[in-house]
Amino acid sequence: MSEQSTVSTLNRSGAGRARPGQSLVELVQATWAEILNLGAVRPDDDFFELGGSSLGVASAVARLGEQIGIDLPPRALFEAPTPAEMAELIAERCDPQEQESALETGPVIPGWVIPLQREGADRPVFVFPGSDAGLHILTYEAQVAALVGRDHPFWGFRRDHPDVERVSEVGIAALAGEYARQMRTIQGAGPFLLYASCAGGYLAWETAGKLLAAGEQIAGILFYEVFLRPDFDHVLEGYTPAHISPSWSHSLYYRPQALPVDLTLLMTEEWQTRRWSAPWQHVALESLETVVMHDDASSAQDLAARRQVMLAHHIRDWLEKTEARLQRA
Repeated sequence: MSEQSTVSTLNRSGAGRARPGQSLVELVQATWAEILNLGAVRPDDDFFELGGSSLGVASAVARLGEQIGIDLPPRALFEAPTPAEMAELIAERCDPQEQESALETGPVIPGWVIPLQREGADRPVFVFPGSDAGLHILTYEAQVAALVGRDHPFWGFRRDHPDVERVSEVGIAALAGEYARQMRTIQGAGPFLLYASCAGGYLAWETAGKLLAAGEQIAGILFYEVFLRPDFDHVLEGYTPAHISPSWSHSLYYRPQALPVDLTLLMTEEWQTRRWSAPWQHVALESLETVVMHDDASSAQDLAARRQVMLAHHIRDWLEKTEARLQRA
């Protein structure tokens, strides 16, 4: 079924406020313009480049689902971030033959693996977000990925999904093993690129270990402000190995193994002054580079926007350096 299908053809339930005869693309454009408070949205405009927030993601898919009469999960907006792509996705979901064809032609990716940015023919970047890695964090990472550019696809891992929570109860090793399996499903063979922030760094490091143990190569790892205790090689009193490296990645308890990887540490000036990432130099057995971001915005709002731009700039620079290093090897 074409994405030019009319809403009246798909909305058999009669739900919502869609106009009969209105094309799917036009419906998505109008919905996003309303959600984002914009005068107009073009068919190829990217929702995240337009500044869509996590609340906007939830509102957009809920509004579309209501108007068309289908259930759209938040992940749908990451899969199809432009009105043209979303219209095509909706048409496929409403056509059983299209759904069956999609299952036959591509791997099944679980709902907690989020396509932050699908475009690009270069090596994928796998993102291990900080905090709880919920929808709001993945939305932020999607905005950063959009600023990086369209050469590399970006895939992110949610940690607030029920399926992930069940795996994490087994332990960090099981969770890292599942991450490694999904990375190999998406990319095939390495070398792999891993980008992580805050608590996501511990899971990225463990996943890199799993990939190396399976005979894969790591192209490079980028950490944005990932804390590591200076006495990480000592077990805290009252804790046994069973308590170390919990899947929720408490920095007090994490104990990394040394890995033969190239690691780049990205941080703010304050983070560097406090040396919160310095201990990673003892476990990264290949090259280690420290990159400091200089914040000069005049307000908190300016700083938040500028921080995304700076992150994207440094991620792009890291990608270029990493690929150049691989070509020289």
